[in-house]
Amino acid sequence: MKVIYLTYDGLLDPLGPSQILPYVRGISEFVESVDIISFEKKSNSKDSIKKLSDALISKNIRWKPLIFSANLGFLGKIYDLVKMYIYLIYFVFTQSIDVVHARGHVAAKPAYLIKKIFFKKF
Repeated sequence: MKVIYLTYDGLLDPLGPSQILPYVRGISEFVESVDIISFEKKSNSKDSIKKLSDALISKNIRWKPLIFSANLGFLGKIYDLVKMYIYLIYFVFTQSIDVVHARGHVAAKPAYLIKKIFFKKF
């Protein structure tokens, strides 16, 4: 079974290491693969993103960090949602995703659409 995990929170934010990553690592022990789409702040260094990405790959977890559009207000959230939809659809086709898991209501919107259109588990 292949799972994709969507979160509007960043894995490099305090919530990432304390809640999101332990949960996803637990999931990864019971499935074929896990992909994560998250939104990271621009202030995060490329080195910290690379370091975390390498650590996740060793656990069979692939991570697609997207940049959070903080300076655009409400339009930024819409833009971020569009990015999430595009990458989610890409992952559904290229990785043969079986289950879409979302953390929070922002990430649940694209996940629910994928459930309805592509008949994936949500």
